[in-house]
Amino acid sequence: MDPEFFLPQPKPTAIVVTPLMREVINRSLSVHLLSALIVWFGSGRIGKTTTARYLVDWLNARFDAQEPGSFRAFTYEVGRIGKDSGNEWKKAIKSVYQAVLDTQMDHGFYLRNPAEELARLTVHAVRRMDIQFLIIDEAARLSIEAIQAISLIRDIAHGQEWPLTIVFVGKDDLPKLMTKVEHIHKRVLEWCYFKEYGLDDTWTFLSALHPYFAELDAKNPAHIEQVQAVHELCEGLPGLMVPLLQQLDYRLSYHSGSVDATFIRTVHEVTRRSMMDAVRASAAPYKAPHTKAGKEKSRSTPSSKSKQDKNQ
Repeated sequence: MDPEFFLPQPKPTAIVVTPLMREVINRSLSVHLLSALIVWFGSGRIGKTTTARYLVDWLNARFDAQEPGSFRAFTYEVGRIGKDSGNEWKKAIKSVYQAVLDTQMDHGFYLRNPAEELARLTVHAVRRMDIQFLIIDEAARLSIEAIQAISLIRDIAHGQEWPLTIVFVGKDDLPKLMTKVEHIHKRVLEWCYFKEYGLDDTWTFLSALHPYFAELDAKNPAHIEQVQAVHELCEGLPGLMVPLLQQLDYRLSYHSGSVDATFIRTVHEVTRRSMMDAVRASAAPYKAPHTKAGKEKSRSTPSSKSKQDKNQ
């Protein structure tokens, strides 16, 4: 008989559009026709990547080649930049080109031409695909030279009267990087800070993602305490709330008692303790296992040696 395992419900695919997300998107779109550079920054798991995905999907879904002012968007992940020949400017532009077209840049063209020609080729590609909104995720991983190179794509597009907004997305240290070069700093028209959710945002988020929280009463002190527990344990970060909901689902599959704030905190503590145990184990010195074969070998070695001594 096959053992029975817990099968989790699929991770929620619907994106909950919070007031902060709506504000960031509207601010970014409002300066689009100026071929803006924009910076989205904030701590990890705060929802920057989710906002980028939502905006790209929304723009692409409403795109109509026959409608004036309609355009596509594209999200580019910095992790795709590989170690290649050439300087940082050329590597960065090549990586954008290959990500947008999902094809390799001709290697001979890459070697023969300067960064400006690579940028022109990239602009030609985005124009052909009607892309006017480019989001660079994890931008803090880039060197300042790579950021300048990507901004060069924007400059050439602007010179060709093609609106191209580039959004650099990263953590709290990204603004420091973006202000190192005056040429870049002055072209940033919006600095959008993603702050942690407030309690009301957390309640809205949980209600939209999970039927249990959707049925809670905002006037019930016990229910308020449960939402407060999730809010505090996850520090207002939506990226931490989703896995906690999945963990709660698993524990609830065999939990027969009532659900309260203590239960939620206990589920979180179990995972936290497992993490701490893993960290301690990884820091401990490695000890080779004492296998049966190893013990037999260690026993046989002295006897073999003594036989050799007798023979000598």
